[in-house]
Amino acid sequence: MVPGMSHCQGGTGPVDFGQSAAAPAATADADHDIREALEHWVEQHVAPVRLLASKPGSNVVAELRPEQAGH
Repeated sequence: MVPGMSHCQGGTGPVDFGQSAAAPAATADADHDIREALEHWVEQHVAPVRLLASKPGSNVVAELRPEQAGH
């Protein structure tokens, strides 16, 4: 879940992290782009510990951290 995010994209907060063409990542790397992070996880066996999301039309960036299962 992403705070301030609508159903799949858009919303009031930093919600762009490469999840679609309409919500591109600020930078095409595993820290900013969910698809790059998943590719890195599968191919390099390194799970993402964070994603940096940006807010459309601003310089606002937020760090998203995955929830840990069972907590």
